[in-house]
Amino acid sequence: MFTHGPRCSPPAIVAGMLLLACACGKAHGAEPLRWKLAAGETLQVAFVQTANTETVGAGTPTTISILMEMEMTWKVREVAEDGTATLVQSFDRLAMSMRTGDVVAVDYDSALPSSSPAAREIGAAVKPLIGRTFSLVMSDRGAIRDVKLAAADQPADAPATAAGIESFFSIEGISRVLRQSVVELPEQPVETGATWESTSEIESALGVLQQTNVYSYAGPEERDGRAVEKIGVESTLQADQEGRRSKTTIKAQSQTGELWFDRQAGRLVGSQFEQQLTTQRPYRDTRIEVRSTSKLTTTFR
Repeated sequence: MFTHGPRCSPPAIVAGMLLLACACGKAHGAEPLRWKLAAGETLQVAFVQTANTETVGAGTPTTISILMEMEMTWKVREVAEDGTATLVQSFDRLAMSMRTGDVVAVDYDSALPSSSPAAREIGAAVKPLIGRTFSLVMSDRGAIRDVKLAAADQPADAPATAAGIESFFSIEGISRVLRQSVVELPEQPVETGATWESTSEIESALGVLQQTNVYSYAGPEERDGRAVEKIGVESTLQADQEGRRSKTTIKAQSQTGELWFDRQAGRLVGSQFEQQLTTQRPYRDTRIEVRSTSKLTTTFR
């Protein structure tokens, strides 16, 4: 003979479901966000950057528009017990399109034959850079600790390139792009609305700049059919007035962005940043002002 247990009324069932939902919600954020790379793993990383610059104050205003695409490969060489990963990063492709005022555009793609003298000039300068490898050390929180050019790829003389492309392939350039694109995850588990900060120093033509990033956890969402964690960020730049290399000063600056992290896979899947920067420098009896806006989109797959 079977005996029946206590019956659950509809309100009790609803209350139980709410308690279960709350428990699941707490469990979702119970573990901190961490990278989970494995030795031998390979990631494809793509950067797309657009930049528009206007210079005013001396003669006719000039404008420059640049679209740059970079494709890289990350190969995980080893992962320490604390989750710190050592990766080898190589450049696979570089494409750019540059327009200055009404001048005919210069288009270049390392994966295609150069179609103009200007493109061939860029190609000749960039060729030694394609395929160069960097050693990258990153903690499981996404903190970039070290970037080095592989010994085998150390050139006797750094190649000089038109439009200053070499700055993107320098140790400082790579470190800057990586630190901007990869979020430094919080040490502890976070709930929606939580904030945390990270700071770093950036080498620039203005000297050493201190960048402060304030991150905010927006919670889980679905992106391209994938469950991810959304993180917002606002950044500020502070110049070292005593260590300035020129008389150029920052008049105005703002940078905001969004990053998407796959908790289950343990990796960043993408980020997007927008920056506005206005600088001034004296020139004879006037001031030259440079206003630039840029957008950087990064994808990992």
